[in-house]
Amino acid sequence: AIFYVGNDFSAYTYARHNIPAFRIYPSTSPKLQFDAPALTGKRSNHFMYFGGNGLICKGLDLVLEAFDGLEGVTLDVCGPGPADEPDFWQYYMPLLARNPQIRIHGFVQVGSEMFYAITASAAFQIFPGSAEGCATSVVTCMRRGVIPVTTWETGIDYGNYGIKIEKPTVESIRALVIRLKYMLREEIERRIIDTYIASMEYTLERFSCSFEIALLKTLDLKKRD
Repeated sequence: AIFYVGNDFSAYTYARHNIPAFRIYPSTSPKLQFDAPALTGKRSNHFMYFGGNGLICKGLDLVLEAFDGLEGVTLDVCGPGPADEPDFWQYYMPLLARNPQIRIHGFVQVGSEMFYAITASAAFQIFPGSAEGCATSVVTCMRRGVIPVTTWETGIDYGNYGIKIEKPTVESIRALVIRLKYMLREEIERRIIDTYIASMEYTLERFSCSFEIALLKTLDLKKRD
């Protein structure tokens, strides 16, 4: 059997092996809390990017270029800084210089004061990754009610809360950002609540339960053989 993390895309990548595959739900930090500012303080023109190493694979280049010259929006970038991925940032320094609405923070500790401040204000996390089992950086922000704007390949289910990036290109992401900027407040708050509810799939308890179920089903398969 195969144990995998992610969504239907992840399962699809293993289908060619023609053996049973069982989904494991990764866990987020149990310290994260959802509070009133995480619901009422979010702004539709405030976006964030939150991710780890491998900025090209995670699509930050597309995000930066999509926000290049966009007025009336802000983007907080939390992840590897110039010291971590110097080639990437050296290339994009001119873009950053002409776009003060894009703020680079480097790695931001989950649960820190800055993390809580950004996630209390940002309505959307934009993450056009190209290959993730399950982007835990996205589900971590979901625990704060930040609406995920992602590609299918990031392993995140959208349900009725997230926004799917249909075409991971600069032009399509730019158009999507402009559209989301004008999303109705009632719609934003509904998606925030549904995002938080969906994030309950990514807890320590859910991880333990999904792993135990996968083990038991695998043992049952072995017993039948």
